[in-house]
Amino acid sequence: MAAWLAAGGYNFSLDEDDEGIPLFRLEIAGGYDALLFFYDDDPDQPGYESLQLHAGFSTEGKVSLVSVNDWNYGYRFAKVYLSGELDPVIESDLDLAGGVNLEGALAVFLQNFEAAFETFVSGVLGE
Repeated sequence: MAAWLAAGGYNFSLDEDDEGIPLFRLEIAGGYDALLFFYDDDPDQPGYESLQLHAGFSTEGKVSLVSVNDWNYGYRFAKVYLSGELDPVIESDLDLAGGVNLEGALAVFLQNFEAAFETFVSGVLGE
């Protein structure tokens, strides 16, 4: 994964979540931070069965639930919700179960997330 991200020109660092599961901290869409999580590690099969891209914003509750719902209505491959602090979070999941062409799937996954992310940032956050 690290070699693929580096070859794609992504700035990133490898880290771990609170449970010791690896994650990547990525720079996307012109300087924003996102996290790439690995999920569903099956001890009977090598690798992880799903990935999640995640980015959150600190807006001090200035984004309304109506604008989040309106955005979700128009977009299929990413979801936005308000955190417990009423800050928006955008996420997208990639199911790897059953096998995929990882390089092709990752490229499309990241491209789709960045496109949705940029649309959300400009359309809802006004940045």
